Amino acid sequence: LDPDTNEIRRPTVKDLIKSVRQANALGEGVCAPVVPFDISGPRQELVMERITHENARLSYGSGQATSAAAAEAAMEMSAVVHRPHEVELWVNSPLNMDPTGLDILWKLRSRRPRVRIINMPVRGLSAPISVAAILAQTVAECLGAATILHLTGIAASISFRLDAFWAY
Repeated sequence: LDPDTNEIRRPTVKDLIKSVRQANALGEGVCAPVVPFDISGPRQELVMERITHENARLSYGSGQATSAAAAEAAMEMSAVVHRPHEVELWVNSPLNMDPTGLDILWKLRSRRPRVRIINMPVRGLSAPISVAAILAQTVAECLGAATILHLTGIAASISFRLDAFWAY
C-alpha cells in the first residue's frame, strides 16, 4: 500500500531505501524489509544487499538468498564493507525446513557461513492460538533447525530470535 496515494502497488528501490532507514531508526540490525520489483533478475538481491549496507548502521543484508551464487556474492559484498552477513534459513511453520535454503547452505558448507534461522508461525493457521503454545512451537522449530545445522557442521555460527509475537 503506497502511503502517499493509498494505491496497492509493488515496492520499488525508493521504498526499500525508506524502509531500511525506518528499520534502522529502531536501533536494531536490519535485513532488507521489502523486495524492489523495479529491479529484476539476479541483480535484485545484490541491490538489496548494497542498499541495506548503505542505509543502516547494523545491516544483515538482503535477506533470504535464492541461490548459492547470490548468497556468495552477498557474503563478499558484506566482507568488503566489513559488515556481518548471515545466510537465512526459513523454517516454514509447522516444523518444516525450507529445502531450497538447506540446498544453498549445503553448497556453501566449505565457507561455513553464519546462519540465522527464521520462522513465522501464524496464530490459528500454522500455529496454535495461545501465546504459550506459539512460543513453544517457535522454540521447537528454531532449536530443531539449529540442531540439524550443528550436526551437519554447515554453519560457523547459528542464531535465531523468538519473533513469534509479530506473526499474529
